[in-house]
Amino acid sequence: AGFKAWCLGGDGRGYDQVTCGNIPLGAYVAMDPKPIINMKGPEVFKFAVDIFLRQAYEVCKTAGISLEEIDLFVPHQANFRIIDAAARRIGLPMEKVAHNIDEYGNTSSASIPLALEEAIRAGRVKSGDKVLLAGFGAGLTWGATLLEWQ
Repeated sequence: AGFKAWCLGGDGRGYDQVTCGNIPLGAYVAMDPKPIINMKGPEVFKFAVDIFLRQAYEVCKTAGISLEEIDLFVPHQANFRIIDAAARRIGLPMEKVAHNIDEYGNTSSASIPLALEEAIRAGRVKSGDKVLLAGFGAGLTWGATLLEWQ
């Protein structure tokens, strides 16, 4: 039980996919007095859907389980189209996906723990379940873990 597998990564070639004003997101974003977040939407969409699938394969392979054995997928809540497309590519029905983007919007790094907590409260997570948590962000960066719930 507990953590079964994890993966982390980054590809700095995507540094300009999400920017704040004229400054790439990062340590110097505070220098912009009126930051405006810009995103290359189609490129970020393609990256996000692809990286969710790659992370799912990687952690399941490391943990020695199939994608079909995932009981609950808790993705970063960037937007519903990304979540839906990723679930389809992974082969999971939406009943196995925690999503609350329609209620809270994109809450950034809090989106995964918020969606997981809601799923727990709703009784969607039980002992022995395989839970995939996966996120991505500016940079381009990503991380996922597969948990066996206790």
